Amino acid sequence: MEQLEILWKYQELDLQMDQLNLDIKSSDSRQKLLKLKNYLVKQEEYLVRLDSEAVRKGNYCDKIQQECDEIQKSIQAGIERLESNDDIEITELDEMNKQGVVLKDRLIKREAELQRLFKELDSFRKKLDDIRVKINRAKREYAAVKKDYDMEVASLRQDLAELKKKRDSLVPEISKELMTKYKNVKASKSPVISLMESNQCGGCFMSLASLVAQNVKDRKRIVQCENCGRILYYRD
Repeated sequence: MEQLEILWKYQELDLQMDQLNLDIKSSDSRQKLLKLKNYLVKQEEYLVRLDSEAVRKGNYCDKIQQECDEIQKSIQAGIERLESNDDIEITELDEMNKQGVVLKDRLIKREAELQRLFKELDSFRKKLDDIRVKINRAKREYAAVKKDYDMEVASLRQDLAELKKKRDSLVPEISKELMTKYKNVKASKSPVISLMESNQCGGCFMSLASLVAQNVKDRKRIVQCENCGRILYYRD
């Protein structure tokens, strides 16, 4: 069996392997897995951002609460001073009254802000809980789809291994030079070997010069299409 005929059989097996690899990569299960994985990555990144924002808002709430506590202490201290038996001058009493009004107004504003922040934080936490539920649901779905995909791929990979074994068994019968040429062409196009029919390249359908066509038919040398670079093969 001549070299090109062996290489042709090698290519047939090689193309079947390419198709199986394509089937594995383009299977519905794999596409669904990739979609779920992408969704999980985005949701978990979003969850981290929301968690960070919730912590920031919680810290701000604590700060406002502490300020409210300090204002209430100041107001209480003023009340206790007024209720004491200490003599308080009119000017000091007037100043305490003004300060009490300012503190009360400030407290009202801070407490209103605190209530708003509490509602905001509560909404944030509900959103976080909702995202966690969705992430857990997506993880369960991912695990189920992956199980189906692994079973599907296991069969295809077994077929792939058998084809590879048959293909590789032909390698010792092909010269290193011809195999190198095959791999170089395949790096940019497939199939590598094209049948010559009616003096045309079966790959790019370019008409071949009579001398080139005759060289292909003679099978005494390896001839490549001058247009696409494919190895030309002729069958009687």
